Amino acid sequence: MGGAFCKSDKTCQNKLGVYWSSGYTEQLHKEYASLNGAYTGLNIFGTVQQANGIEGASPGHPVLDRDSGDCKIVDEILCIHPTYGTKMATAIGEQFWLQFFSKYVDLTNTTVV
Repeated sequence: MGGAFCKSDKTCQNKLGVYWSSGYTEQLHKEYASLNGAYTGLNIFGTVQQANGIEGASPGHPVLDRDSGDCKIVDEILCIHPTYGTKMATAIGEQFWLQFFSKYVDLTNTTVV
């Protein structure tokens, strides 16, 4: 994303990624408004940066002039799709739990098999 426009400018690439994501999720919210909030967008930008020790990064707050560190993939804006089993993927999974699933899953309601 950004390709020839941003070239290797990390700030440009990251701002473009955040801008695109914001516009995309806002459009989906509008399209699915009749479903009473059935669509939820999660802001995980900055999560992988934090997992890789980039100072100032946290979920929802990326450091825009930095890449995400070693994501085990090639050319990914803010590295939101890291390789399964890595610390970065675990951090993303934790954010999915904290920002979404923990609101709907009751861990005290378990069935023993």
